[in-house]
Amino acid sequence: MGALRNLAAAFMRIDQRPHGPQASLSPDQYYGGPSRSGGGPSTYTGAKYSGALGKGFVSTWAIDREIVLERSRRAYWESPQARKLVHRIADFAIGNGLSYQSSPVWELIDGMGDPSDLKKKQRAKLKRDLDLRFHMSASSHEFDAADRETLYELQWNEIRDRLVDGETFTVLRYSDDPMRMNPVSIQRYRPDQVVTPMNSIDVEAVRAAGNTIFSGIELDQAGREVAIWIRPDESATWGDSVLDRPYPSMIGQPVRFPCSAPSGRRFVIHAKLPGPPGEIRGVSILAPYLHELQKLDDARIAELEAMVLNAMLAWWVKPGPNAPSSDILAKLKAKASGDPGAAAQSGATLSTNKPGIVAPPLKDGESLESFNTARPNLDVVAFSKEIEGGIDAGEGMAPEMVDIKYDTAYTAARGAILTTWTRIEIYRDMTASQWLSFILEAWFIQEIQAGRVKAKGFGDSPLIRRAWLNCTWLGTNMPSVNPLQEVQAVKIREELGHTTGKREAMKYNNSDIGDNLSVLKDENAALAEARAPIAALDNGQMTLGLDAPDPRSDPNSPLFDPNFDPNAPKTAMKNVTPLKGAAL
Repeated sequence: MGALRNLAAAFMRIDQRPHGPQASLSPDQYYGGPSRSGGGPSTYTGAKYSGALGKGFVSTWAIDREIVLERSRRAYWESPQARKLVHRIADFAIGNGLSYQSSPVWELIDGMGDPSDLKKKQRAKLKRDLDLRFHMSASSHEFDAADRETLYELQWNEIRDRLVDGETFTVLRYSDDPMRMNPVSIQRYRPDQVVTPMNSIDVEAVRAAGNTIFSGIELDQAGREVAIWIRPDESATWGDSVLDRPYPSMIGQPVRFPCSAPSGRRFVIHAKLPGPPGEIRGVSILAPYLHELQKLDDARIAELEAMVLNAMLAWWVKPGPNAPSSDILAKLKAKASGDPGAAAQSGATLSTNKPGIVAPPLKDGESLESFNTARPNLDVVAFSKEIEGGIDAGEGMAPEMVDIKYDTAYTAARGAILTTWTRIEIYRDMTASQWLSFILEAWFIQEIQAGRVKAKGFGDSPLIRRAWLNCTWLGTNMPSVNPLQEVQAVKIREELGHTTGKREAMKYNNSDIGDNLSVLKDENAALAEARAPIAALDNGQMTLGLDAPDPRSDPNSPLFDPNFDPNAPKTAMKNVTPLKGAAL
């Protein structure tokens, strides 16, 4: 117990976070007080100069993750610009959810380069079966351990939280309920639930294994994440404000969740935004812009208040040079005294219940002046847009895409979409790599173990395992300003040899042109059969085949006529076989 008390005291001296009675400090006192100006490296908290948001930039600094996390969440809820930026990235990258499209690498799985038609049909059937099975699970609530949302909905929530918090933590659960389609479900935890354990037994066990713990994440000697320490008790989590939070070590102790089992089964997914080498925890995309976002909000609120004030005060009395100012409420008071229901006075406050403004009697030299604050100030709006444009550009988003307002020329609008979509594809690939791929693999293994999917060689080789898991995640297509012109441009580029069908298929919807051509071949054959014309019958009956060869010119037909001239002038129905016994 003594060792644990000493360790906690040392940790408190290093962190120097206010707790207990000090938690009543104001934000300015907390963020800029003496507790943050002691020795050691200073930390970046989102402020751009001393006193603005707390500590400012210095030569040696790190990221105060807890304060930046708190301020990023606050900015998401309070700043329209922050919310727009986060939602547009999530909407374009995920939308209604990325759809799984299996693409097994058959050449590696069975070694057959040019399979037979039967083998092709078997492959197509298995691929279709995988797509349908995963879609049925993803469109249900089974993937959500809380049984609230589908996997498609969880995808949007996950990337939104990753953008705001900088990272997400997902625990994979495995159920033995036989009524489920698949045992795998996911449970998400907030980053502030991942904390370093203070129990001396846990700390010594981690050290004995040769590992270290950094902000609740256990790392091996190579820096690989081997476990996450999560405080799962929701009732013991931090409050809504940093100032309301008790010290983490004073709450429930965290539980160790291994990232994966010795067998390779995945338990924890830690997805985060990319950062500098050695960065263990993620940081919000809003972190570099916290100062600007707060000041923009202050300017907006000030303009709104001035506009409201301008609407409330209609005029005022300008006193004359030789007389005191008139009582501007005299007529209103008289109105109240004459009609008790017309106005009411409470102390210095006088209000009227009937519309209309009563002008006071003016004295010599007095005049009525209009109260005009010249609000709203449109220059503030223009300047705010310039700042917002810099924030959007910093995250690779064109202002037109963030504001969903396309009021420029065609080339400018198309350029905005193309440049923005580069960053959208990065976020989409990041979501597939850091989050969806782990969920898919866990789901796939359970399908094989249950015997519902026959995956030859899946457990024999890592290469074949990857070949089976190879897939594409299809999302919303890039918006097109003029689809017809863009398709024509692609056609010309292909004819000139500047691009290939494979590249354009991947660029358009992340598909494989080989798979597309294989499917189109079968579809075109079916369409050709369905659209084939109804041939004329040679039994003497009139049919719909008006353009069919005349049976009188066919030597094998019983109606063959050696004197029939097919090139002779024709009447409207000359080429139609008449009914038997009918006269022309």
